[in-house]
Amino acid sequence: DDESRHFLMLQHRLLELGSFYGKLPAHQIIHQTAENSTNSLACRMALGQLVQEARGVDAAPNLAAKLNQMKDTASSAIVKQIGDEEIDHVRLGL
Repeated sequence: DDESRHFLMLQHRLLELGSFYGKLPAHQIIHQTAENSTNSLACRMALGQLVQEARGVDAAPNLAAKLNQMKDTASSAIVKQIGDEEIDHVRLGL
């Protein structure tokens, strides 16, 4: 599944950089979204799949460009790939 693959791509890259998923405050958004939607599948779908993934689609090109400017082409390629793949998820509402 795409989401599992995306997580593994990010986790692998963070480990290469000496970090791990969950270390940075930005990683907590997934947990906050899950906690905020425990009573409603529709809410969870809207928050996670539509809102958070749409934010990722919007942010990916700028983040990839900044990572390229920092000469981190490996991270940039991952962000670009994930952003490109999320477009269909947001379009379809999945």
